[in-house]
Amino acid sequence: MGIRRSALLGPTAIVVLYLFILAAVTLSPWFSWWDNALSDLGNVYTSPAAAVFNVGLLLAGFLTISYAVVALRRFAPHTSWFLAITGFSLQLVGGLNETYGNLHFDVSALLFLSLLASSLVYFMEKRSYIALLAPAGIMPWAMFFGHLFFVGAALPEMISSFVVVPWILSSAMAVYRKGGAMTTPPGISLCRRPLRPLTPPPARHPRLHSRSI
Repeated sequence: MGIRRSALLGPTAIVVLYLFILAAVTLSPWFSWWDNALSDLGNVYTSPAAAVFNVGLLLAGFLTISYAVVALRRFAPHTSWFLAITGFSLQLVGGLNETYGNLHFDVSALLFLSLLASSLVYFMEKRSYIALLAPAGIMPWAMFFGHLFFVGAALPEMISSFVVVPWILSSAMAVYRKGGAMTTPPGISLCRRPLRPLTPPPARHPRLHSRSI
């Protein structure tokens, strides 16, 4: 896969994630954005849309990892590691659904912390101020845990995911524009043919003149 095509993996992951969430919400008339958590959609015992929701998380996580490893690694290598962890955490949330209790809470916390870490690392690596939108996602969580405004976790979850979308799309556009002229990560060679070793020219010996006697 070419660099420009691999850049599309990032936006595709975002579209897939929200499409599957929207599909799961549509199939769940009982779901309330105010009272529920998104993870309620993935509960295999109580949600008829559990398969849709969990498969969406698994697929979006796979696409996120692929984007981080294949495309972003050439543009922002440090950020790519954190974003790959984010993608893996997203898969864990889908695989270890709400029925796993505290384990599901732990991997969910890892997901949102890795989102924040990825954003801050991207800012430090590329000086992209749009990544500084991510810390704004902390406020709805503080309000949720402080019982100040939100009743369910669905809205804080969506807000904290929305604020990282701009820098991911921005990075994908940068990767796409630069195409093949990307910085190569250490250990990878862009040379298609091995370089011939430089051999010194043969030594030139002075001509020997015979001395007549």
